[in-house]
Amino acid sequence: MSKSYNNMDEVFEQIFGYMPSKKGKGFELIAGAVLKIINEAKDVTHDVKKSGLYSPDLYQIDILVDDNEESLFVEAKDYSERNSKTGRADAQKLAGALNNLDIDKGILVSSTGFTKPTIQYSQSTKLNSKAKEINLCLIRPVNDQDTENLFFEFAMDATFQMLDHSKSKTKIILEQESLDKAIATLKEKEIKPGLHEAKVYEFFDKNGQRLSYVQDVITTKLPSEVKDKHIGTWYPTKETFVKFNGILIKLNAVEYEFVYNTCTIKDFIHIKEEPVLIAKSEDLELDYIITKRQLKGISFEQDGNIRYKEIQ
Repeated sequence: MSKSYNNMDEVFEQIFGYMPSKKGKGFELIAGAVLKIINEAKDVTHDVKKSGLYSPDLYQIDILVDDNEESLFVEAKDYSERNSKTGRADAQKLAGALNNLDIDKGILVSSTGFTKPTIQYSQSTKLNSKAKEINLCLIRPVNDQDTENLFFEFAMDATFQMLDHSKSKTKIILEQESLDKAIATLKEKEIKPGLHEAKVYEFFDKNGQRLSYVQDVITTKLPSEVKDKHIGTWYPTKETFVKFNGILIKLNAVEYEFVYNTCTIKDFIHIKEEPVLIAKSEDLELDYIITKRQLKGISFEQDGNIRYKEIQ
């Protein structure tokens, strides 16, 4: 983010346009938004209250992530104002709450990173079969170093070749014997001699069942493979017929001259992303960069649910 900030509440205001109602709430909602974008299929809820399993204690959960298979207690800590890392005590407090709740795992989210003892404690929960696992996640605004060598803008022109029907020509060559039989049949139907026009869109087999559309078979090249004009002759590989006045006439070949017009649309696809937040895992390797477009798809409901709808 280009603007400076003192705490994550101010970052929240820069992203969503209003200041949270209480101190620290902004980072809780930011953490929930990021987790919802990453885990779109899961339910993500802010400020959940749950009673203890073994005591009457009431626990406030910053963010609850649940997909009916696994539930996550998310604790968000913003120590950016005092510029200190999240410590072991916060992880231990989360572990204590987890032991008294019907929740599978915990995630400790920090805006400033974690002390070494905190990382070690988190790792120990993964080794202790009696402990509930606690994972660590860093969420903060991106900086230039985070996005170095990454591309956030993509542009592509599109070139279309369209058939010019007014200039294109086709000549259908019919088998003479079949044509003579058709003419005889037409005479029997007392169709008067003269010029009779018919548009041919389809080819048929000897039983009158459609084999294909004309445009799909009479050329073996794509428009992109020719320049301006494509001239050739198409020969059917099996008995093929056209219909005139309901009568099947056998086809020998089609001579064609297709003329194409070329049209180029600049920036047919143009995607420009603005990186806003970065989410890093426990080992501090880059996991996710959250963009402005993604955050625009986030909505915070009055019941605490955090919704996400991807915006194109």
